[in-house]
Amino acid sequence: MTDPFSQFMAGGDLPASALSWLLDSFATPFLKAIGGKWQDSRERARWDDALRSYGQSILRHYGRLRVLGKSEDVPLGDVFTDVHILDQISARRRFDMRELMEKQVERFDLPQHTGERRNGMGLVNQGQSLYILGKPGAGKTTFLKNVAVASISNRLGSPTKKRLPLFVPLHEWANSRHHELLPFLVDQLDVHHFPEADKFLEHLLENGNGQILFDGLDEVRQEREQRAHLAQQLRDFTKKYDKNQTLITCRVAASEYAFSGLRDVEMADFTREQSLDYACKWFGDAEQKYESFAADLEKPENAGLAELCNVPLLLSLLCLYYDDAQSFPPRRAELYEDALDALLRKWDSSRQIQRDKIYEKLSHKRKQQMFAHIATPAFEKGQLYWTTKQLAYAISSYLSNLPGAPPLEEIDGEAILYAIEAQHGVLVERAHNIHSFSHLSFQEYFTARYIVENEARGTIHRLIDNHLIDVRWREVILLSGSLLDNADELMSEIRRTTSEHIDDRWFIYLDWLGEKIQQERVSEATQLSVLRIAYLILVLDYSLSKIRTQFFELPDRKNSNTQIDHKYWAKALLHLRRQALNLAFILDANFANALDLTLALALDIAVPLTSNVDIDIILTPDLARSRSINISEIFAFIYTRIRSIVNSTTQKTGVHFLLFCIWRISGILQSNSQLNDARYIFLRDFVEIQTFCTEFGEEDATALINFNLPVSIRDEVGWYGLTKALGKNLGDIMHMPELLLTPHISENSAMDRYLYANELLVRCLDLAYVTNRQEILDNLLRPPG
Repeated sequence: MTDPFSQFMAGGDLPASALSWLLDSFATPFLKAIGGKWQDSRERARWDDALRSYGQSILRHYGRLRVLGKSEDVPLGDVFTDVHILDQISARRRFDMRELMEKQVERFDLPQHTGERRNGMGLVNQGQSLYILGKPGAGKTTFLKNVAVASISNRLGSPTKKRLPLFVPLHEWANSRHHELLPFLVDQLDVHHFPEADKFLEHLLENGNGQILFDGLDEVRQEREQRAHLAQQLRDFTKKYDKNQTLITCRVAASEYAFSGLRDVEMADFTREQSLDYACKWFGDAEQKYESFAADLEKPENAGLAELCNVPLLLSLLCLYYDDAQSFPPRRAELYEDALDALLRKWDSSRQIQRDKIYEKLSHKRKQQMFAHIATPAFEKGQLYWTTKQLAYAISSYLSNLPGAPPLEEIDGEAILYAIEAQHGVLVERAHNIHSFSHLSFQEYFTARYIVENEARGTIHRLIDNHLIDVRWREVILLSGSLLDNADELMSEIRRTTSEHIDDRWFIYLDWLGEKIQQERVSEATQLSVLRIAYLILVLDYSLSKIRTQFFELPDRKNSNTQIDHKYWAKALLHLRRQALNLAFILDANFANALDLTLALALDIAVPLTSNVDIDIILTPDLARSRSINISEIFAFIYTRIRSIVNSTTQKTGVHFLLFCIWRISGILQSNSQLNDARYIFLRDFVEIQTFCTEFGEEDATALINFNLPVSIRDEVGWYGLTKALGKNLGDIMHMPELLLTPHISENSAMDRYLYANELLVRCLDLAYVTNRQEILDNLLRPPG
């Protein structure tokens, strides 16, 4: 059975049950109080019509919602997500600035949620009067609309008292012909032909049956003391009619007013769960699109976009973009630009809000320049927070250098700061006297803009020279690449600086990579780059395998120092492997996937590569047994993957990887004497393996034909000899260099930095306009010079 309230929320008529409740709760008590009664059916009809008209007016005005970018209003119930409210105001909290400056942060982690998070509708249901503060786009108006719609239909649950909602957009009252509040409210009732509207309102308020929803104190202009005058009237009203429930909303930065009897609270940012709930409702029946949206947000490269999702306004913008494009743009700068445009211009204009023009001569372009001038020197110093005095001075300094500007000392930077925070929310007060950009991604974007707009002053050179391998600057570098009209200089600087992060000890490996592919015939530079990476991963896996074999042959392997050393090398090699694999995935995802799965199975390290399993698992010899691996299925899988590698590149590469895989599987079986079934399958299928190799017609594969196999599954000497022979054969064929296990093999080694820089180079290449793309790819992972 259809819920009548759902019909109401979607635009239907006021349900009969709600109308009956309104008559019984408000009309009948009023008539009884003035000594009247239902005289006849016409009297009843007058109240019936008035309350139905009023209820449906609430529906028309507040039961639907204009979502940014949508061409028409949507039912409130389709997108409303339960909000939480904080019982402590962020701008009133106190933190030590020195501690914050010393704190290492990846994204903003200043605790916004100090105090208890409470369900907003739950507080309303308790009858509390609230002064609700929040950032621009945080959903304050939407919350009040939901309260009005729930109240008019008697759907608040079990409210402490029956109350009739009266919704008051404060900027409408301020711009109306009424200087006093009560006449404005009476007018709202008169429109719906309430009998004796003035007396009805007075009775309602005197008995505490009113729920007055004052929306947008910050939207009332301060010129000619308009906001101060209105705030005083609100104070007088709430004192006189304190038995009623009063809710007032205002942006945090415009919250210099206090209201006796109202509890100060703040709209909490959306949690990740709330963000996904909102997005799920936004996409509606397009479930697959929502699931794709949610999955893409989880990708590391979209961390800056995910950060925007805690504000409903910006989350709506992301949903809108994804709905059209079905993906996020590689150039994330496009979405940051749209988000900032929404905050700086579109949101107020879409609701026809006119705010004070405390810096009206500052164009949209100048505002963005000002933010860039604030963001960049601070980001350079690792500064994410400013005191009020610091930020006000930075604003004043920028404005004083504009044409026709007054002297620095005459500019009230603090007043402009709070106007920016109140009107746009690009800057926010995170704690008492401590400010920041509302999202770190905004500071990164403005820093990149500054670098791009000042390219002629050497900003590109300094960016790469000083920050190429600093992970904190990664997003700035990528944004800069995407914003440049021509990124040739940026790429040149990255290539130059990348070569400086490789030392002489690694040249032997880079030279070896070149030798392995010099006879390969490929059509694109991308394929050459992928092959270099593939062989680099192979040499890393080969070294990891040697570590495993060596570890289990050591007589003192139970010694703690021995374990620590081998675990350290294994962990470092796996880290480098992941770095190289990331680079391969960017260039050719299909090939990289085939390569990774094949080698992971052969190494028996699939588990630690795909989860956070302890590093012990890398050195555990009986993984195959514990996971009940079907060796026959492994062979079939590897054959398929090797063919995929061959088809993607050349036969020689495929043979080399197959030889490696067979060697490793043999090693696993040799280390696990109880794997009788698996050993039997290996011996049974070895002839097929030999036949499979000869299909390639490669000399490197034919050596397998002459190998001596164990005489039985329990021939331990034979298994050991086979594994040794396969390993030696692989080394002889490939002339694999020994990877020296020295301190330069670590998670912060020269090779680590070199691979990271190359991966960043390729990421930039995917975003930027360059004139020498093929040359860059052709030189990837080549020795400098």
